[in-house]
Amino acid sequence: MASITCCIWWFVLGILLGWLLAWWLNKLFTKSEAENESPVDKPSLREIYFRDTLPPEAISSDEEPDSAASALSRDEMLKAAGAAGFSFSGKHNDLEIIEGIGPKIAELLNNNGIHTFAQLSNTTVNTINAILEKGGERFQLANPGTWPEQALLAAENRWQELKDLQDRLDGGIDRA
Repeated sequence: MASITCCIWWFVLGILLGWLLAWWLNKLFTKSEAENESPVDKPSLREIYFRDTLPPEAISSDEEPDSAASALSRDEMLKAAGAAGFSFSGKHNDLEIIEGIGPKIAELLNNNGIHTFAQLSNTTVNTINAILEKGGERFQLANPGTWPEQALLAAENRWQELKDLQDRLDGGIDRA
C-alpha cells in the first residue's frame, strides 16, 4: 500500500509541474491584446474596390474613418449588432457574420493571421483567394468578392448597412 501512495504523489507532482510549465510557456509566447492590435488606417470602400487597379495617387481618402465606432466597447458593439439582427457566437470579431464565411473558412482565415473585421477589411480579394487556394479544393468554391466591404462595415459598427448589403447578397455574391 505504501508503494502505491508513493507513486500517486509523484504523479500529482508531475501533473502540477506540467500545468505550471504550460501556463508559463503560454504566457511567454502569446501576445497581449494591446500588442495584437496595431493601429491601422481604415480604407474607404473606394480603396477596397480599386486598390488593385488604380495607382495610389488616384485613390484619395475623402472619407474620415468613423473613430467613434472604432472606440466602442465590446458590449456596445454587441448591442448595436443585436439591434440590426445579428447574433454572435461569443467572439468579439466573429468572421462568420460575413456572408459567405462559414466556420471552416473562418478557421482558415484565423490560421493565416486574419482574426478581426479590420484585418479582413484591409486584405485584398486576391490575397483572400490565395489563402483559400492554400486551404484546398473545397475552399476554392467560395467567392470573397464582397468580404472586405462587409468586414469594413462590421469594423466601423455600421450594422444596419451591413444587414442591408447582406440582404442583397447570395453566398457573398451581389446578385443585384
